[in-house]
Amino acid sequence: MGNLYKSWAALASVYNMGVHCGEGGAYNVTPQEPLMGWFEFVLDQLKTYNIGYALWNLRGRFGLLNSDRPGGQYVDYKGHQLDKRMYDLMQKY
Repeated sequence: MGNLYKSWAALASVYNMGVHCGEGGAYNVTPQEPLMGWFEFVLDQLKTYNIGYALWNLRGRFGLLNSDRPGGQYVDYKGHQLDKRMYDLMQKY
């Protein structure tokens, strides 16, 4: 998968433009452990190749808030359930 991002970064360099991964995330039925490994890999690759990204949602089944993902470690954030591990991982990148 890393080669895919490398190819986009190379194309951006040739044309002197930016690249943005506009929709990313995993549906809340994806177990927490595989999600975290995959998400860290993707975030690392995006950072390595200077590619911007966005999650599908902030709140809801794909997001950081109120996702109801089994195995998540949730903390209260202004009345919402924040997936703390996912938030911490995003802060790292």
